Amino acid sequence: MIFLGLGTVGQYVQTRLRHVLSSVPPSSANYLLVSPGNPSAAFASLLADGANHNHHDAYASRFLDDLLRALWSRVLSAVTGRAETMVRSATWANDGILRGVENLKTALRASDALSVLVWMRRACGGVLPGRPAAMHVDGETLLLGLAATANSRSLSVRGSLGAFTMELEGRYVELALWPGKSAHMLVDQEVARIDGRAAEGHYDDAEKPVLHLCLGQDGPLPSRGVPGDLVDEGPEDSLLEPRMNHEWLSVRGILDGGRTPSLA
Repeated sequence: MIFLGLGTVGQYVQTRLRHVLSSVPPSSANYLLVSPGNPSAAFASLLADGANHNHHDAYASRFLDDLLRALWSRVLSAVTGRAETMVRSATWANDGILRGVENLKTALRASDALSVLVWMRRACGGVLPGRPAAMHVDGETLLLGLAATANSRSLSVRGSLGAFTMELEGRYVELALWPGKSAHMLVDQEVARIDGRAAEGHYDDAEKPVLHLCLGQDGPLPSRGVPGDLVDEGPEDSLLEPRMNHEWLSVRGILDGGRTPSLA
């Protein structure tokens, strides 16, 4: 039980909490009080000595970010373990994938955890809401493919929530998870999604290509360097402007290939 966002406790809340605490054996009652400064007098009265013993001095936003970072740490530990197994078993040509994992960890530390999670979950367009995706084995595989692609290349992040972006060696990187869906559907949906983000100003430089790392699709992806579509922006076809340029790589193809792909 976590008391979060309650600086003090109204009488109507105290009544319910006393009922809960009296119904649970003391040895089974694990609770944490999250609030900046010392616990309030109401909490001290309600929880007695436990108010100070189980108190975490932080605002709710900091505590939740720490909680999500702990979750990311577990996911990235699993990714690290899989990368180490690939190197030991020689299914990866060298230790470049391990450098990529460390590169990814360093880049993600520069952002809040929620923005990274939102960015990754938004990429799971082929997974129904309510089903595990980002925090699932498929999510680990996407991150493993990203680490394999990154190797020692320059990797950075910026922005937050809807405007969060990741850059790799002069291009934006987006993940795409569409299990069991056609590659044609994946391409159509991802192009629309990314071009929509571009229209909202989420990418600082529209001249940079977007590299899609894709997983789970059925069928071949386009060649990596296929240019973006031309769209009519003028009243009489007088003005044609390119959308974002999109590059496509299969995560499964990267991992099965056993070496860092070229981005030339």
